[in-house]
Amino acid sequence: MDGEVAFTSEAHIIPKDPDNFGCEWEVDWEWLYGKLEPGDYRICQSVAEWRGVGDMDTYPIRVYFHYAGEEEK
Repeated sequence: MDGEVAFTSEAHIIPKDPDNFGCEWEVDWEWLYGKLEPGDYRICQSVAEWRGVGDMDTYPIRVYFHYAGEEEK
């Protein structure tokens, strides 16, 4: 890859509603890594559980997934 790459750190709020817990995060890194080939992958993202100023825990969330490829149109 030519040129420099930089990433930002936006905050995404994950709701605490036990009936609707979680969030979706759409990622498009094709511009950086190329087209994703079918296979098994893992994505890791740091998550901060913020309770107040100076009171938070940070831990990694790892998700394993299988990508079967794009459906034919």
